[in-house]
Amino acid sequence: MKSHAYLNFLDKAAEGEIKAVSQIQHAGKLLERSITDGELQEVEDAISQIPENLNTQLLVDLNAEFNLLRVAGSQKVRKTIDDLYYVLAHRYRTLELADYPIKVQKIFVGMHPNINNIRRGQLSAEGWELRNTLARLGESDHEYIELKVSDEERFSIVLAAAIFEHLLDLVVAELDAGPRNT
Repeated sequence: MKSHAYLNFLDKAAEGEIKAVSQIQHAGKLLERSITDGELQEVEDAISQIPENLNTQLLVDLNAEFNLLRVAGSQKVRKTIDDLYYVLAHRYRTLELADYPIKVQKIFVGMHPNINNIRRGQLSAEGWELRNTLARLGESDHEYIELKVSDEERFSIVLAAAIFEHLLDLVVAELDAGPRNT
């Protein structure tokens, strides 16, 4: 059952059948390699197309897509799905990301709307060190980019993209590990 649920989910994700997730994933991929102001503007433009689709109906539909994974998936997969859902619902204040890859923690810290609201228990030691470094540097400069969404919307989208990528990695790793991994 677990393998079937995972393969079904991967097929839907690969085919872009979960449209909002595909849009979020696209914005996250753009951000990964963005350095110049023009590239960052492209990310902002991509993100600005998403919030109008993030409504209660989308969250209900997404929740339905994730139900089979919740039932059949491992504890890590279930936690990741719930975290992804809550990030999209802007309920990220209680997230515990210490067990997530540092790549996800970097997005959480680097894009957080208020870095001073991050609690120590939310991050690994490496993530907390990054948080302290960025807090000392102060706010980032958006002077050359036309902002089109709120800091919270931007944060939710890019964090959701990172968590979704982590979810895909988890599912693939568990499929590769076979039935002995629960």
